Amino acid sequence: MQTLLRSSHSAYGAHSLETDAEDLDKLIAALELDDTMPLLLMGHSTGCQDCVHYLKHGKLRERVGGIILQAPVSDRESRVSRRINQASILATDGDLRRCFSVVGARIKLAWSSEASERDG
Repeated sequence: MQTLLRSSHSAYGAHSLETDAEDLDKLIAALELDDTMPLLLMGHSTGCQDCVHYLKHGKLRERVGGIILQAPVSDRESRVSRRINQASILATDGDLRRCFSVVGARIKLAWSSEASERDG
């Protein structure tokens, strides 16, 4: 069974590993599987992060008998770092209007708090 988490497709970057774990908790609970049948989770690409995070933090993680990780990568950190660097360059050049149009709401807040600490 393939599930679409809240962070899937166009919502990528708008949610976190925690919300993905909540989605997996709801799915596992809804399946009402026999407790003797182990559940396998499979993640592809950034979905591997969800599998590993779920094994550590999921409410129903004891039901998971194993995980399959296919082509694991961490795009989330890469995108965040790239956007923060781009925003910093624009801000340094004094182009604050473009700076804030480049980054998402969470990144804006992070950058704003860094700038206020720096400018002090």
